[in-house]
Amino acid sequence: MQPLVARPWGTYLAGGCLAVIALAVLGTVAVFVMLGLAAVAVSVALTAVAVTICTLVLRSIWRETQREKK
Repeated sequence: MQPLVARPWGTYLAGGCLAVIALAVLGTVAVFVMLGLAAVAVSVALTAVAVTICTLVLRSIWRETQREKK
């Protein structure tokens, strides 16, 4: 028979717990980064819509003033 080998089970358990905590932290950071990117995308889309509306309104005003000058 082979002799029993003492294994550092406490170290294995602590390492596993630390790995789970590290993954949880990284997952949380990833979620916040994705939320930030989504907020940036929404603000860019709203800006594009506002610029388009402004351009159309100003073009309409410009055409009216050009017709009145003629």
